[in-house]
Amino acid sequence: MTETLILDPLVPMVALYVLAGLALFGVALAVWRRLAGWWLRALAAIAILAAVANPSVQSEDRAPLSDIVIALVDESASQRISDRPEQSATALETLSGQLARMPNTELRGRRWHRIDDRPIRGFGQRAASPHRWHRGDHGRTRA
Repeated sequence: MTETLILDPLVPMVALYVLAGLALFGVALAVWRRLAGWWLRALAAIAILAAVANPSVQSEDRAPLSDIVIALVDESASQRISDRPEQSATALETLSGQLARMPNTELRGRRWHRIDDRPIRGFGQRAASPHRWHRGDHGRTRA
C-alpha cells in the first residue's frame, strides 16, 4: 500500500505562495517589533494556509502488470518466396526464447495473410489494404 500527500488548493498555487509570503512577513514584523503573541499569529497563519492548501492522503494498492510484446507474422504471398518462411519461423523462435528469459513478460502473436492477391486499383502492384487482410491464429502464448 502506498500513501501520498496530495495538495488540491482552493486557490491557485501562485496565490497560495503570495499568502504564505504575506503571512511570513507579518510574523517576522511581529517578532521584530517584539509583540506579545507573535507565536499565536504564526500558528494561525499556518492553520489558514494548511486549510487553503486542502491536503488529503491518497492510499493506493498497486499490482504490477506484465509487459506485453506483440509479434505480427506476415504470411502474405511475398513471404512465400525463397526461404522467407524459415526466416520468419527462426526469428519468431529466437524472439520467443529471448522473451521467455525475461520476467513478467508476455508474448502475443498474430498471423496475418492476404485474403486475395488482386492488385488494388490505382497502385498497379499488389499493395496491402487494411480491408483485404484477414487476422488468423487468435491464440495467446505466454513467454
